[in-house]
Parts: sequence; C-alpha cells; structure tokens
Amino acid sequence: MRHVRTIAVDTNGAGDGNLEVTVTNPAGSTMYNYVRPIGPASFGVYFTPTQCGMHLVNVTFNSEVVAGSSLNFSPFSCRFCSYDVKFIR
Repeated sequence: MRHVRTIAVDTNGAGDGNLEVTVTNPAGSTMYNYVRPIGPASFGVYFTPTQCGMHLVNVTFNSEVVAGSSLNFSPFSCRFCSYDVKFIR
C-alpha cells in the first residue's frame, strides 16, 4: 500500500478543455489526486491508495461526464497498476 498508482487519460481528438478526475476510495471518500501531462494530448492521473478494496475513478471534460470513463477497480489487484482511459469528443 501507499505506492503511487497511475491512470493514463488520452484526450486526442477531444479539443481544448478542462480535464477533471475524481478518485473515490472504498469508504466513499474522495482521494487527493493530481494530473500531469505525459505526452501530446495524454495525461497521467496520480494517486496513492491507502485502503484495500474497490476504487472508483470518474473523468469529466469541460464539466461533462465522459461516457465509459468510470473505472471501478482494485489498485492492488495487479503488480504494476496502470489503467488507460481513451475518449474522443
């Protein structure tokens, strides 16, 4: 536990806008995360889980929920956790 996990978000084709990501822990609390560019039209979402269990990630772009972007996963279910979210507006 307490290892930073990364979710990659590809915004290629989405145009200019504001990307927002929320990560919710198994207790239902919103967790601190930060978003940094990792390439052209690609962003990394970084967070450090503190609880075992299913976490929920939601992505919005310009305050609109991105269809299919909700991830419900356990960040401890794989050795090197990295999840990709791709969307096109």
